Amino acid sequence: MSFFEKYTSSKFFTFFELLYYLIILNILWLFTSFLGFIILTIFPASIAVYLFILHRKEVRDFKFFRTFFTIIKREYIKSQKVFIILFFIGLVLISNLMFYYNNLEVLTTLHFIGLMMTLLMGLAYLLTWIHIIPVYIFFPELKALQMIKYALLLAFV
Repeated sequence: MSFFEKYTSSKFFTFFELLYYLIILNILWLFTSFLGFIILTIFPASIAVYLFILHRKEVRDFKFFRTFFTIIKREYIKSQKVFIILFFIGLVLISNLMFYYNNLEVLTTLHFIGLMMTLLMGLAYLLTWIHIIPVYIFFPELKALQMIKYALLLAFV
């Protein structure tokens, strides 16, 4: 075994190669997120990062940038559907919270129950956001609403 082979098969080299890939991947994620003014591309870029890492585990030699942007192009429409649905659900929850916050001086029992229900729905919403990307990655055959439903169910389990 030559010196070069010994060097490239070491754990030290493997660690820094992985670190290099993660740094470049984070820079690509930031670039694509800001390129689309965050709203248009943050969710597809996040999906692309996860799929890229899974792809890297399976295939060692590939074109870095081409693979990343191919994944974004392939998953853009479906991931944007999921993002837009979750975004509008979040807008409804925020408008409900703003309504209850602006009317705090009139705290009746019904008002208190509505506030607590909205806060619980907000918690379920945040837990859905945490689980939506793994559900999207590992169950690609699901439709957008099914993904949100299963992410919510996974959050409660």
